[in-house]
Amino acid sequence: MEIIRDILKMALDGKTKTKIVYDTKINFRVFNRYAALLLRKQLLTEKRENKQRLYKTTEKGKKVLTQIEEVLKSIEN
Repeated sequence: MEIIRDILKMALDGKTKTKIVYDTKINFRVFNRYAALLLRKQLLTEKRENKQRLYKTTEKGKKVLTQIEEVLKSIEN
């Protein structure tokens, strides 16, 4: 759940795969697996911009991100 939160949070403004991977401290294989799930569930979009592939959190993804953060916060307390 934390990996999903981190990816969705990083992609709020649209980021490249490399930027997300480095900033979330996961490897490309893990990112690809989670990105496929998030794209399939329409929590993340992928688009080409200036020869780069950008990942961006959708509105649905923002709602899920808020819910995940609430759950993680309640678990930590």
